[in-house]
Amino acid sequence: YETYCVTFFTWKAIYPVSQGEPAPRTSAGKYPKEQYMITPSELVSIIMPVLNAEESIPSSLESIFTSSYKNIEVIAIDDLSKDRSFAILKEFGRKDKRLKVSRNKKRYGLSVCLNRGVKKARGRLILFMSPEDVVTTNKITKQVAFFKEHPKAVAVGTQCYFLDESNKRLGKSSLPTTHA
Repeated sequence: YETYCVTFFTWKAIYPVSQGEPAPRTSAGKYPKEQYMITPSELVSIIMPVLNAEESIPSSLESIFTSSYKNIEVIAIDDLSKDRSFAILKEFGRKDKRLKVSRNKKRYGLSVCLNRGVKKARGRLILFMSPEDVVTTNKITKQVAFFKEHPKAVAVGTQCYFLDESNKRLGKSSLPTTHA
C-alpha cells in the first residue's frame, strides 16, 4: 500500500554554527524575534530521498507541483536506484526548475540522503517526503499558515490515508492531534 500525505515539516537551523561559534542572541539570551517570522510566501524546501521508486515518483511529484503553494524547491536525492527512478527525476527536472536532482555515487541510505538534502535546502521550512507520498492541494499552504500563526512551533505533521495501487482508501492514520 501507499501512504497519502505522511510528511514531517520542520524548521531549518536559522543560524548555522561554524567553527564552534555560538549563534547570535539578544541581550536577554534569546534569538531575535524577527528570525522566527514566517512570511506567507516563505520558501519551503521539500527533501525527497529516492530508492527504486519509479512507479510512485510521477504521482508524488505531480501532487507537489500542482499544490496551491508555489514557492517551493524539491531536492530529490537518488540513492543509486536500480530502476528508472533517476531518469524519471531528471525528466521532471527538465519540466520544472524547482526540482533539483542529484544522485549518490554509491548507496548511502536514508539518513545520509536526508542530511544531504538539508544541507542543500535554501528554505527555512523543511518538508520531508517519501516518493510514495502524495500531498493534498492545500496541505503545504495550511502548514505554512500554521507556522505563521504559531511562531514558537518547531515541527508539524499530518494525518494520512493509506491507499492501495488503485488509490482506494484502505484506512486513516490516528496520529496525535495535540502536543504533550
